[in-house]
Amino acid sequence: MILLLSLINIFLQAWQISANEEVDGNYISTFYSKMFKYISILLCFMSLFISTFAKLIIFIITDAKFFASWYYIPILTISIVFFAKAQFLGTVYTAFKQTKMAFYSNLIAAVINIVGNIVLVYFYGEIGAAISTAISYFVLWIVRQYSIYSFIELKFNLKTEIITTILVIVNAIIVMTENMILTGISFIVVLC
Repeated sequence: MILLLSLINIFLQAWQISANEEVDGNYISTFYSKMFKYISILLCFMSLFISTFAKLIIFIITDAKFFASWYYIPILTISIVFFAKAQFLGTVYTAFKQTKMAFYSNLIAAVINIVGNIVLVYFYGEIGAAISTAISYFVLWIVRQYSIYSFIELKFNLKTEIITTILVIVNAIIVMTENMILTGISFIVVLC
């Protein structure tokens, strides 16, 4: 998880430089749209892979007493997908010198996460915290998706975004249910 977040942060720092340079270009909408498409596909694949192999990854890299932590990885991976998409869109705010919008969108997500943690942890325990984080990052992504249209018209395939989001969520649920047949099918889908 930390490795994935580190890679995302390195990419986003490099992307921010390109985004700032292209802000006055003629093809900025096309440039952002293409990059968002590629990032979405890559994030979907990485999420499916990490979620599907969560047990194996935890078994290999941790001590036996931490093995139960694999259960949280699928939801936290979904959180990372939404976080990375939101952060990518956040570069639009910086490129157009509208950092107040980044603050407000982060504030909305933080409030949702705090309230979600209070409610969901009470009812569901630790997994409630992971779910709350995923929900707050999803909201952050959606808020940014719509708020950047005053600066740039990002063209994205809504159908693809919905399908990949559903696929990532369904895969996480399948893995978390520990149904060997469905997990096997998920494993085959990820490898294809």
